[in-house]
Amino acid sequence: MFAIPGPASILDSEVHLWRISLDGTPGRLRAVCRALLCTLLARYTGCHPAEIRFVHGPRGKPSLDARFRPDGIEFNVSHSGGTALIALAKGWPVGIDVERISEVPGAELIARRWFSPEEDESILSLPAGARAVAFCRCWTRKEAVVKAIGGSMAELSRAVTVSTDPREAARIVAMPSVAGIAEWHLEDIAAGDGFAAALCYGGARAGIRMWEAS
Repeated sequence: MFAIPGPASILDSEVHLWRISLDGTPGRLRAVCRALLCTLLARYTGCHPAEIRFVHGPRGKPSLDARFRPDGIEFNVSHSGGTALIALAKGWPVGIDVERISEVPGAELIARRWFSPEEDESILSLPAGARAVAFCRCWTRKEAVVKAIGGSMAELSRAVTVSTDPREAARIVAMPSVAGIAEWHLEDIAAGDGFAAALCYGGARAGIRMWEAS
């Protein structure tokens, strides 16, 4: 049973975020995330959590079965290192990503494979001590955009370019066009000490509200 603060509905002008922290294996965290997600979706739709059903888009992105989302509730989930984030919006796509900040073995090779040349050059231009944070910031920002679109990093990593400097606000530099959505927003999220996180959503600028689930 989760203690969930906050309202039981989402306004068109809002994105709701829930953060949960717990110890245990990645498998346990995934199970808890799914249980919390079902609890939240049931709260917003008026269903019982056991009734919630999911479908997957052509690129594999999960969404709520249309029978259970008369208001067009969209969601996305990410977890890393014992911290998880769930993002929900009404009528607009969302993407969320969280990563524990750490030195990544082979970061330069990974950046050349998955980052755009502009992102790669921007990270390498920073002092060596700042590159680990920049790498994680870039990854979460980029992954949030890719997940909002509904694709995969393997498919879209070179088509999406984001700002990389952790001292500057998150910004989309380039991304593929998506039918019906002219405006996209990218923001860094405070996910706790030692973590980088980013949120991407389509539509008009929204107010972001965040709660801790326990």
